Amino acid sequence: MIVAMEVKMARGWLATAILVAPILVACGTSSPTTPAAAPAPPPTTLFALGAPTLIEPADGAAIPQNNPDIGCAFVADRGYGFSVDFSWTAAASSAGVSSYHLFVNHPGALNPLLDLQVQGTRYTDRHCNAYVTPLNLEGWQWRVQAIDARGTAGPWSESRTFRFQVCRVGTLDCIG
Repeated sequence: MIVAMEVKMARGWLATAILVAPILVACGTSSPTTPAAAPAPPPTTLFALGAPTLIEPADGAAIPQNNPDIGCAFVADRGYGFSVDFSWTAAASSAGVSSYHLFVNHPGALNPLLDLQVQGTRYTDRHCNAYVTPLNLEGWQWRVQAIDARGTAGPWSESRTFRFQVCRVGTLDCIG
């Protein structure tokens, strides 16, 4: 049944509302009427975003400290510093990857060493005239996740660990 009615709205406007209502008419005996199934929702496109695969540093790698090859000037009580090269494979994505979230931490630290978004599949973290104290040499962890153009983060890669070599700054003797 279709019903039309006029409704007086605020400010004197008139609106016509048309209502469509199903009417069930029963004569004698009949079986119950089953309502029609709801229409299927429109199709959606799902975007798949895979996890990157970590390349370097390798699991358990030893990172040298007081390294003269990192491009830092020497300071007598601190040495040259250290540098860590991180790399990973590009994540599989049906929608494209806009950046990667790199996370590096030490279990005993209050804050992560790195928690940032980078472009591409490589990042070098260089610290001139710095060193890691003996209490914090072991157990560093890192992982990466892809971020698509919509800002959606994919799954994390597996985690890997690395450690820093011992460095005796006074003697410049770094041991693995």
